[in-house]
Amino acid sequence: MTGRRTKFTLRQIEVLVAVADHNSVTHAAEWLRVSQPAVTRTILEIETDMGATLFDRSPRGMTPTVFGESLVRHARAMLSELRHAVEEIEALKGNDRGTVRVGTTPIGASLLLPTAAAQLTKKYPGLRVEIAEENFIGLLSALRTGSLDLVLGPPTDDALDPALTYTHLFTDDLIIAASHTHPLCHMGKIPLSKLSKQRWVLPPRNNRLWLRLQSRFLAEGLSMPGDSILSSSSVAVKAVMNQGDWLTVYPRMIVESDIADGRIVEIPIAGEAMQWDVVTYYRTTTAQSPATQAMQNELAVVAESLHQKRGKNSVSAN
Repeated sequence: MTGRRTKFTLRQIEVLVAVADHNSVTHAAEWLRVSQPAVTRTILEIETDMGATLFDRSPRGMTPTVFGESLVRHARAMLSELRHAVEEIEALKGNDRGTVRVGTTPIGASLLLPTAAAQLTKKYPGLRVEIAEENFIGLLSALRTGSLDLVLGPPTDDALDPALTYTHLFTDDLIIAASHTHPLCHMGKIPLSKLSKQRWVLPPRNNRLWLRLQSRFLAEGLSMPGDSILSSSSVAVKAVMNQGDWLTVYPRMIVESDIADGRIVEIPIAGEAMQWDVVTYYRTTTAQSPATQAMQNELAVVAESLHQKRGKNSVSAN
């Protein structure tokens, strides 16, 4: 049986993705710098050719149908591949051009990724790095569709999409942190049972940081501490800690500079230290562009440098 053979122009693909991204013909037209009737006509042409309704029209905008979501997913991947092809040709011509789009959770946004981006663009002035910070699920979804080239975050406990994989980048400490005015500062290692009675500002429930802290409390037969304030914003968490005697859990990388400046203090806990891994996710279904490969390499260099620095500081402290 012969399947349907449909030919799409590049412009049709761009219009399809733009309407899906903006959920609006008007905004898509503005983004593409074409007329609204041209966008409407293009969508109708694609729908006629596919024999399916791709968008539900309502006063709230254009929402992809199940058929539209499927086609848009592949269209985004096609545009991503085309962008990679252009960048690869530029690299083969000896031009240090291209764009790498990296998504990150707060783990990488504080030090690791900004350092790598600064160093990479210094080496290759024609290279552009775009950084997006979002929730972990949203980042992986954008990576899957080709909107992002790399994602920094913790390894997932769930089954990973076969189209994605990850490589280990860095092992970071998870520390209990407080304002420098907290009564428990400078009291040596403190049992977790004592900390459970303190006031905490925590990540949202079932956030990976929250789950890691919960597993440590459960391992010692303790319940999670009260969590009257929950926030996924590191800025908001730091602001709350400055309001009084609050504790939180952080990857050391996020608060390292604050600890060095004395604004935040680590509250050492008795027993085994908490750690977690930082990894880079990427697609396995497409070849990486030269810009993406360069960013991967630079992230590895920065991660190794941080690892060595931590080791030297640990030795000197002893």
